Amino acid sequence: MSTEVEQQPAPAVAPITEENGVPAAEATTAPNGETATEEKKQNGKAKKEPELAKDPKEDFSGWLKQQNNKAVHKADYLLISGVIDKAFPEGATNKPSLPENGFVTKREFVDKLKDGFILAHLANTLKPGAVEQIKEGEEVKSEENQKANVDAFLAVAKEFIAEDQLFTFEDLKKGKEHHQKIFNALLHLLYKTESAEIDQFIKEIGEVEPEKFLNKLKDRFISFAVYTRTLVTKPFTRSNSQTEQPATEEQNGKNGVHTNNTTETSHEENGVSNGTKVEEKKEEQIPAVAAN
Repeated sequence: MSTEVEQQPAPAVAPITEENGVPAAEATTAPNGETATEEKKQNGKAKKEPELAKDPKEDFSGWLKQQNNKAVHKADYLLISGVIDKAFPEGATNKPSLPENGFVTKREFVDKLKDGFILAHLANTLKPGAVEQIKEGEEVKSEENQKANVDAFLAVAKEFIAEDQLFTFEDLKKGKEHHQKIFNALLHLLYKTESAEIDQFIKEIGEVEPEKFLNKLKDRFISFAVYTRTLVTKPFTRSNSQTEQPATEEQNGKNGVHTNNTTETSHEENGVSNGTKVEEKKEEQIPAVAAN
């Protein structure tokens, strides 16, 4: 008599997930239906490590981006001031001026350089006699002369720094959009020619404190108060349609009376004249009838 032994089925092997390599049986499920491993990944992506402070001597552009807006405006002022001081001798009558508050915006920074007047003088300082004729005054208002100044500067600057580190005339025309490229080129040029004291430059920028929020709020409140006061104290004036309407009605009233009087007077005059003419015609016809 043969006995059959029932074979127990082999235990199923939990499949390996492609994403994390963890057996599905071991992967726990989060309350929202997602696996714990997926939740850990998402939490890892959400948490970003704070950006480390950069060294201005190694990455000046990156360091400057970490500064507040007021510090950036100070950097623009210091750089454009250094360019002007190097380009023009002390006491020069044609030396451009800068704001007295010691800050320059990105737009002002680029606008000062756009016509190439300062840059052409800087080129002559770096290489005396390089630019024979600098366009200035009324001449520099034309785009052609502006480009001539800038191109003359670029030709000299290439002898000191690499061409790919320079900007172009088109960059200047686009304004503050290419501010960083123009800023980096001039800073690198002055640093290479040993005319910029980079340590002092960095120190002055780093000492600029950000503008406090309460000060901003106070300035905006004062501006709003002045604007509101102007509206309140401004004398009320009617619109043209309101001011002209009464005058028109009054004028029409006067004209109506005048017109009626004129009409009545004309009718009276016409009545008298017509009556007189009719009577004269009747008188002329009566003798004629009597004669017949």
